[in-house]
Amino acid sequence: MNPNEPTRPPATPTKRTTPPNPLSDWIGTLPFFAFILAFLIFPSLNLFSGAFKDRQGSFTLDNINFLANPERFTRVTRPLRPWLAGLTAALFVWGLYLCFASPEDYQQGDTVRLMYIHVPAAWMGLFIYAAMGVASFFGLIFRHALADAAAK
Repeated sequence: MNPNEPTRPPATPTKRTTPPNPLSDWIGTLPFFAFILAFLIFPSLNLFSGAFKDRQGSFTLDNINFLANPERFTRVTRPLRPWLAGLTAALFVWGLYLCFASPEDYQQGDTVRLMYIHVPAAWMGLFIYAAMGVASFFGLIFRHALADAAAK
């Protein structure tokens, strides 16, 4: 900066001339919520409710009990295992790339990147303990072989 140049006063923010309208402030989110309803919530509810219906449309647990047999469950899921393992590895590598490619925080610098590893690891640990607790409950109460295998 040249010391002979006159300094400009700081720019004043423009003030809103109309009163705030909550409806117009949130109207831009309607397409997002419509997309979520149409392509996520409604299909998920349809799939979930269809899992508990038989061919006549009445409520049943036979579809879930079909997979409760460990041999049948293994036969159904064995072809999916390599594909899911490859997808998991690819998403893990992509997540690590995104973790280290993110810009530094203006206050914390590089230390903010610790959250990208620490927070998901903490959530995963809590989820694993909860899943083991639920599987142990079903293994102890109902003596189910698949629940015992999941708890181990």
